[in-house]
Amino acid sequence: MGIPCPYPYPGEMLNGTLARISRRAGLPLSEIERLSGYHVRFRHDGAFCMELLAFFGDKFEGRRSIWELACSNTIFPMVMPFAAEKTIKQYKSLTRQSIRPDGRFYNIGWRKLRLKSRLCFCKECFKEQLDRYCENYWKLIWQIPLADVCEIHGTPLTQTSLPGSHSTRVFDPTDIDNSACRELEVTEHSCMLTKTIATLLANRRIAGRDRWHDIISRLAKNAGISDVKAYRWNNGVFITSPTLADQCIAFWGENWLAQNFSQILSSSTIQLGNYWLKYLILIKALDKDPSLSFDRYISQITSKC
Repeated sequence: MGIPCPYPYPGEMLNGTLARISRRAGLPLSEIERLSGYHVRFRHDGAFCMELLAFFGDKFEGRRSIWELACSNTIFPMVMPFAAEKTIKQYKSLTRQSIRPDGRFYNIGWRKLRLKSRLCFCKECFKEQLDRYCENYWKLIWQIPLADVCEIHGTPLTQTSLPGSHSTRVFDPTDIDNSACRELEVTEHSCMLTKTIATLLANRRIAGRDRWHDIISRLAKNAGISDVKAYRWNNGVFITSPTLADQCIAFWGENWLAQNFSQILSSSTIQLGNYWLKYLILIKALDKDPSLSFDRYISQITSKC
């Protein structure tokens, strides 16, 4: 095909790799699609697009499997500890099929996992990337909501004016207009949230929702909260408690919850689903030992996929 295809950097979002391909080849995304035969448009929520993964899997045959790309360069690992084991194993099996995927977006309930509306970066990381690779690239963790500080340097990220996604164009760090950049505002929870997101992105293990609602029920009991109940209904896992909102407000603050998880303020019943933030909010609110991290629970109950 004659299209130069650079190898994805560690933690680089594949959309950013596409942007580097476009820059090096001097071709728009539509022409790359025509020459390669793959439909590589991506959705704003970064869903598990087999066609995009297959494009890179074809380019890096023998060096990187589609499953490895999904685990190292997409948001897929953030779903793995919370989705049903059968679902995750089904997806893993799908990436190993020899037939070409059909290009559909395989969504396993991560509509909440939307990327930021504007691309972000860490100034210190950009300097280090230039020293090491002689170019800059977009790290996936910078584009995930609530990751507002650098997981390495602890400094606030810088927001650009470039869209986090685009249907007809991909954006490279060389497109940044420095005059339109601004530093993200951080909260008292920013470092902890970023660390949790980094842990989830590095995750390669699965748990299943039943184990999570067992943990939440046990924590509630240990905290002396008797009205927290967990139950299953219509293939979903639910937590209900009339006083759970008070516990969450005490740790997170009402304003922060209103912006990031308003459901807890308006309903006594929560469907857990595959969204990592729900689990973090509940466990941190119920766990009376602030020194214990969310990472501990992930390592306790997960198993290899």
